[in-house]
Amino acid sequence: MKLVSIIINCHNGSKYLSESIKSALNQKYQNIEIIFYDNCSKDNSKYIFNSFKDGRLKYFKSKKKENLGLARFNAFKKVKGSYFLFLDCDDYILPNKLIEQMKLFSNKSVGAVYSNSVFFSKFFKRKLYKNSITKSRKNLFYYLIENYNISLDTVIFKTNSVKKLSQGLDPQFDLIHDLDLVIRLSKVYKVQYYPKALSYWRAHHTSTSNNAYLKFAKEKKIFEKKITNLYFKDMKLIKSLYQFREKYYIEECIGYLLENSNSKAKKILIKIKRRKIKFFLSILCNIPFGNFLMKCLVYVNKTILLK
Repeated sequence: MKLVSIIINCHNGSKYLSESIKSALNQKYQNIEIIFYDNCSKDNSKYIFNSFKDGRLKYFKSKKKENLGLARFNAFKKVKGSYFLFLDCDDYILPNKLIEQMKLFSNKSVGAVYSNSVFFSKFFKRKLYKNSITKSRKNLFYYLIENYNISLDTVIFKTNSVKKLSQGLDPQFDLIHDLDLVIRLSKVYKVQYYPKALSYWRAHHTSTSNNAYLKFAKEKKIFEKKITNLYFKDMKLIKSLYQFREKYYIEECIGYLLENSNSKAKKILIKIKRRKIKFFLSILCNIPFGNFLMKCLVYVNKTILLK
């Protein structure tokens, strides 16, 4: 039974931290280490961590506050396991997650295994994937560029596969380090899917990912240049990046609307080709209280519709 490292990055995450740690300790797969990376928390996160008495728990603390991508990069350097996964301190995993997903690593060409997940908030919950979209895909690399839909809470990585990439985790990314890693990994290794929901991802309005449309768009532009430089002769990649670019234009337009920068939103709107979305965003750019309406729609989408 190979050692699996569970990385919990924490910055002032005490509210749900106990539930997260318990879910890691309660794994039926026993050969684990839990790397708790305290990113200069000022709440009682360390006290909660210390309340658990288990030799598999390991505490590390950053010297100064780091962005999430850098914090995960530094936590990854502490990994001793042959496999690893990230568990956010407001999410939790089911007891059979590791034991079920680890079975799919019997194929040596597999670099990562992801499962289904339950997205939930105080309002509703839903499974991330429907049966119609969970079939194994050929050319997963291109599909993920066009329609990235893998939630980091679901993924277990093979450590050596990540280390063999030209760059493993990229610390320059704060919000899309998972997208960057999984897509690059899928180019050279198999990424397998386990259809049952084995993790729970908590949506709430304070989540970083709920408020950073402009930052997502900025980082995706950097990723586009990076992946193009890596595979500049790949003509199929160029076609996939067209759809990738369209999506971050939409995110950028929404981001400017949320910041009440309608003139900047209109400049990005010109680049968007999808007619229905373009028409809808153009209305919000030109009506009174369009910015407020966008904020309401984002809140509903993230916490109620869970998308």
